[in-house]
Amino acid sequence: MDIKKIEKLLQDIRNQCIHIKGDENGYHVAQIRTAASEIEKLVAPEKPAGKRMNLKAMG
Repeated sequence: MDIKKIEKLLQDIRNQCIHIKGDENGYHVAQIRTAASEIEKLVAPEKPAGKRMNLKAMG
């Protein structure tokens, strides 16, 4: 799987999390967002948090 595909999937995950509302889902949304962040760390470990979504710069 290439970096652009991973970047797109992570963005899709984040976008879906934004649209999920309600207290009963809050915990699960937090888990999903945390998982996305962990994947970002694996893919682009040299980038600071919040700056990893631009994976194109990695080449």
